[in-house]
Amino acid sequence: YMNEYEITIRRDDIPANNIQKSDKWANDENQALSYIFRNRIKKGGVGTLKRGGRAKLISIKRIK
Repeated sequence: YMNEYEITIRRDDIPANNIQKSDKWANDENQALSYIFRNRIKKGGVGTLKRGGRAKLISIKRIK
């Protein structure tokens, strides 16, 4: 059973007031985060993005 998650991040390489949101379908939160980040990350943590760059995870919430 797949759920839709809304992931909110703030990238280090663009201005601080720019917040990005992404919707991902996954079985759980960790799988949804694995589509964006290279390594495991917790809420409020900083990680490396799959396409390069670093970002801080602001929030992740289940939509459906």
